[in-house]
Amino acid sequence: MNLDEAVKSLILTTKDTKNTKGQKIFNNFSFVLFVSFVVSYKHSFLATFCELINLDYRTQRRQVKDMEEQTRARVIISGRVQGVFFRVETQRAAERIGVKGWVRNQPDGTVAAVFEGSKQNVDRAIQWCWQGSPMSAVTDVAVQWEPPSGQYDAFDITH
Repeated sequence: MNLDEAVKSLILTTKDTKNTKGQKIFNNFSFVLFVSFVVSYKHSFLATFCELINLDYRTQRRQVKDMEEQTRARVIISGRVQGVFFRVETQRAAERIGVKGWVRNQPDGTVAAVFEGSKQNVDRAIQWCWQGSPMSAVTDVAVQWEPPSGQYDAFDITH
């Protein structure tokens, strides 16, 4: 049995497997994990897999790509960034851009933030930090890249 046949066999046996309550075991989460494995080896498997379980290949590929591109940036913004509505404007920008995380004032006069989301959106949030709120004067934006944690449900102002 070659690798293609092994994957097809796994797909066919898994898609109809049910637990003791009669519920299908192969849910969306296990699909995404399996597709991640498949994509890392051979994209043609994904098309075959989607065809076998009646899913749209392009939609599933996009979801996997989005999952693979999630990132997190820890940012320190320097300059005149406290007392100028920088945190509130950062929260508004983050919500508009579609990133999650937090922003807060630091004792040394800087503002710290964590942005988590797609690489493209995190990059946009970092670019926004250079602009800042209308009354701010940003002199530096230091970025430290980290693996995403997935722990945030929104973008909050913390203290």
